[in-house]
Amino acid sequence: MKRVAIAMVLLLVVAAIAIVTSGRVDEFANAEQMAALLDRAGPLGPILFIALIVALFPVFLIGPPIWASLALWPAPLAILYSSIGCFTASVIFYALARSFGQEWAQPRIPDKIRKYEDRLVEHPFRTIVVMRLLIWANPAVDLLIGVSRVRPRDYLLATAVGLLPSTAAQILIVGTGLGMALELPKEIWFTAGIAIGVLLLVRTLRKRRSAATDTES
Repeated sequence: MKRVAIAMVLLLVVAAIAIVTSGRVDEFANAEQMAALLDRAGPLGPILFIALIVALFPVFLIGPPIWASLALWPAPLAILYSSIGCFTASVIFYALARSFGQEWAQPRIPDKIRKYEDRLVEHPFRTIVVMRLLIWANPAVDLLIGVSRVRPRDYLLATAVGLLPSTAAQILIVGTGLGMALELPKEIWFTAGIAIGVLLLVRTLRKRRSAATDTES
């Protein structure tokens, strides 16, 4: 299993270095060039797009292709593909940090940092969702959570819930500009509303579940 993880790390590093050193990073922010690249891929276009996000994730360059995605697909698909790419990249970094770094890092965490980890472990869902909403997809977040004592289930759920609205905001607001976003069709705002509604619903259900558990105890 660790050999697979090491191979994955090397593959990501090589892909990221190849993209950065190619001198063509700016092309990923150009919707026309992105469209031409994905058109050549045919039905595999969305998979290529997701793979590109994963490759650019370690070097903090996922923004340009995601901001351009609204010109490539309808808003729901742009948000879906971008969210899948962000989630996949985040989970890979979390899994690598947990496999290779948690055992080493836990005994070495200073007491001043330990209290923040305790708070994270005590309220993992809320904390991770807020981090996703504020920081979006960031390798440093996944590495830090990966070496913490947060359960994988809590990480996966909170990351999935938090990345959807934050990615939608990146596409609809940052990618188009606030002025253009206000002129977008109703179905786009409907998609964003659903994402926010899911977030609020999950948060409410978790609060009720927590309250019921406290009552029983």
